[in-house]
Amino acid sequence: MKRRQLICLAIFLVSGLAIAQERSCIPSSHAKVSGMAGLEYPKARKALLAAGWQPLLTHRVNEADETLMGQERDVWKQRYYEIVSCTVNGFCNFLFNDVYNNRLRVVTSGEDIKSAVVINFRFVCNP
Repeated sequence: MKRRQLICLAIFLVSGLAIAQERSCIPSSHAKVSGMAGLEYPKARKALLAAGWQPLLTHRVNEADETLMGQERDVWKQRYYEIVSCTVNGFCNFLFNDVYNNRLRVVTSGEDIKSAVVINFRFVCNP
């Protein structure tokens, strides 16, 4: 049990460092983004899709069962393929692309994806 907790902590730290090092970008043109903060993720996702954002496949389909753990795997199995990672305390982040090739990171809080709430979103630079 302790080993699993250490692995989860390591993944959380690595994910946190990757997000912290990611530069924020404000593009001159982008698909519409508004009013997502506070919405449950399924509703916010639906609004993003309607505005022209597309989920960014973040894990290889044939490797997802081996690379994803816990809540990430549950989210993936519910067909939210844009999942990047989740922390052990219920924060998850997702990536989307738009027609202008911009990336948008959406961060949620909540144990269950159906009731998780968007707490932050921002543009990020493409690698």
